[in-house]
Amino acid sequence: MTTIDNQATATMKKLTPPPAQPPVPADPRLKWGDRALLRLVWKSVRAVSAHVPPLRIRLPGGPDPRQLLALLTFCYSTGIYATEDIEYAARQGRLPPGLVPRSGLTADLLRAFRRANRPWIEESLARVFARLPEAAAWFTTAAENALPPERHLDACRRAARRAVELATLFDTALAD
Repeated sequence: MTTIDNQATATMKKLTPPPAQPPVPADPRLKWGDRALLRLVWKSVRAVSAHVPPLRIRLPGGPDPRQLLALLTFCYSTGIYATEDIEYAARQGRLPPGLVPRSGLTADLLRAFRRANRPWIEESLARVFARLPEAAAWFTTAAENALPPERHLDACRRAARRAVELATLFDTALAD
């Protein structure tokens, strides 16, 4: 090879774009369906609510806190983070009916519930992430998904914490 060929090859290497980033993870409902995800969410909510003190923010005549926990777990696992988006999706009938309270669902209520019950939301979401790695793909690496179950759950807890932080950031940005 000549010097000109070497220079041309070096130039081509510089111009070659880096490998594409992995695609944005798909909504787990596309692979598993609403019913399977809903069963997993409710299983997670039952497990979490059985091992923690009573969930806070119980309003007279308001939604059941377990239903709000399930709603936020479902929405965060499917990539809906802003409370206004959750409220809108509920009003438009885009969420499974068993998750949506019959009345009293507002973005303000969801934010207050998230503030008061954040550790339980994170734990419930971590349990979903542990069973559906594609739901946690934004927040975990392939190496973390290959860890033994107990270490994998720790990675999913960190992922759930980041997901709830993202939801908080969405709400903060929308408030400004």
